[in-house]
Amino acid sequence: VNNNSTRLLIIFLVFGMFFISGCEIYQAVYSTKVPKNETSEKAVEENVSTEELKPYIEPAVFAELNKTSKIVVIVDLRDNSGIDIPHKGVINLPPDKQKERDDSFKQRREYFDRITDEVLATMSKEEFNLTHRFTSGGFGGVITKKGVDILSQNPDVQNIFMDRSVKLY
Repeated sequence: VNNNSTRLLIIFLVFGMFFISGCEIYQAVYSTKVPKNETSEKAVEENVSTEELKPYIEPAVFAELNKTSKIVVIVDLRDNSGIDIPHKGVINLPPDKQKERDDSFKQRREYFDRITDEVLATMSKEEFNLTHRFTSGGFGGVITKKGVDILSQNPDVQNIFMDRSVKLY
């Protein structure tokens, strides 16, 4: 084994460690595991409608609202659209299949835009100030305790999380 091979091996090992640790950080930050919602599991077993389900609200939301009057949150909406996205995750589709997938994404986006508007209409700008919409079925903004109370009663809301800034060093 010559010197260049050893250097190359060390470079690959170091890069691999950074890559793996970066993936772990990404997964820890962006793959928040929502605790199992016993209500939703029970609802599926008993065919209870989603209107009877309460959203999961991250405990940190209440903790922060006990300290301050407004916080920044991300709200996930339930997907009751029934819209299936064909060929999801497939790249290099033929044009007809690509159009089919694009049309499904557009229908789903329109569905979530409508639901987002309906949910936001239940609160004043003081209770929730919208900062952004997500194409995947949710939105973010600044919320008050009263806004959380209102959203907690909305059957279209699935989760409410704190919106956190993340720095990778």
